[in-house]
Amino acid sequence: MVRLIGPVAEEARDIILLMDARGQIRDANRAAASAYGYAREELSGRNIRELRAPNTRDEIADQMARAAADGVQFETMHVRRDGSEFPCEVSSRRVDLDGESFLVSIVRDLTERRRAEAALREKENLFTTVFHNSPVVVSIVDQEDRRYVDVSDSYLRILGLPRGEVIGKTADEVGVSFDAIDFERYAHAIATRFTGEFEVRLRLRAGRVLDTIHSLAFIQLGGRACVVAFAHDITEHKRLEAQLQHAQRMEAVGRRAGR
Repeated sequence: MVRLIGPVAEEARDIILLMDARGQIRDANRAAASAYGYAREELSGRNIRELRAPNTRDEIADQMARAAADGVQFETMHVRRDGSEFPCEVSSRRVDLDGESFLVSIVRDLTERRRAEAALREKENLFTTVFHNSPVVVSIVDQEDRRYVDVSDSYLRILGLPRGEVIGKTADEVGVSFDAIDFERYAHAIATRFTGEFEVRLRLRAGRVLDTIHSLAFIQLGGRACVVAFAHDITEHKRLEAQLQHAQRMEAVGRRAGR
């Protein structure tokens, strides 16, 4: 097997294949032999079709023509000697060596990237499930335009609106407002990036009032600064507390009247 691949390409971590116009492999680097499970001498003379998954072979002629003309990059499936397949990204173009034209293909195994992407999607799906089903009222708001990026299902139930009528809207647009003192408290917490707890009264549509304990987190989503607001509903607690205070006052009045 005549070595046509230089020493730098020889040590590359990516697979490098040198092919003639018919797709016959004329040289390959060490990474290619390791990836496909062939000795390097066994790769020489094999057609690229033998290294492609069967359901991708109809694409080869067009991809080779594009590689010879202007170069091409695409994703496909390659197959190892044992028949197992792996996803890969191929960059291929024409090169001239010693007066002869070849196609050189740099093949990057995408197995680990796909595995990492799948793991990330799984984590994102888990986060989305936990976030949407949280019993705590949670909202994510773009800090610049103050529009909702996402909200928990518990927030939708409080608003009485479907998700499509909330995401991308501001609090005013979905009928949430604050008393002046609460708005100032909320705005100050955002301006100072305060992460402790503070009390806020929300006024909803139809005059409904919600007393909450808020806490904030500050995150970046897609390069944009966002505020995550966690709201614990203490409306019932406040109502019972007011009833208790009223009963205590009445009891005190009764004691004084009985003297």
